[in-house]
Amino acid sequence: MLVVIAQPEEIQLVKDLGFENNPILITGIGGINVVNALKDLPKDTEIINIGFVGSQYYQKGTIVEIVRVKTYHEKTKFFEQPEYLIVHNKYDDVCSCYTSSDFVIKTEFEEPCVFDMELAYIKSMFPRVRSIKVVSDNLNKQEYDKTVGE
Repeated sequence: MLVVIAQPEEIQLVKDLGFENNPILITGIGGINVVNALKDLPKDTEIINIGFVGSQYYQKGTIVEIVRVKTYHEKTKFFEQPEYLIVHNKYDDVCSCYTSSDFVIKTEFEEPCVFDMELAYIKSMFPRVRSIKVVSDNLNKQEYDKTVGE
């Protein structure tokens, strides 16, 4: 299983979640970086995506497992990716993840959800994806910078 993270600061999350014995690939933040980093991998590669997310619903530090991913753009309608099920759900909190091309600082969603900048791109390329995310902020860029910089 290949662990895919966006940035070096997420390596500690990989260790905290017990996946440090797997190969780790750091893609860089955002969809273009993800596509460039993963484009040559076999499509049957089993991936676990671990990383930071923002959320207005969950408190900082909450660990969530993603059960559905969609792209999200504040000024346009979002495109829903195929829903996928987590077979080995270890966490009580499971939710949808919205992947945006920008840092999300506000939303009108009332459902339990999180926001990232990579997962929908990963899922669009590989059918065997599991994703565990850790809430770094409550849709606040300064809070994110402080958390990731800790």
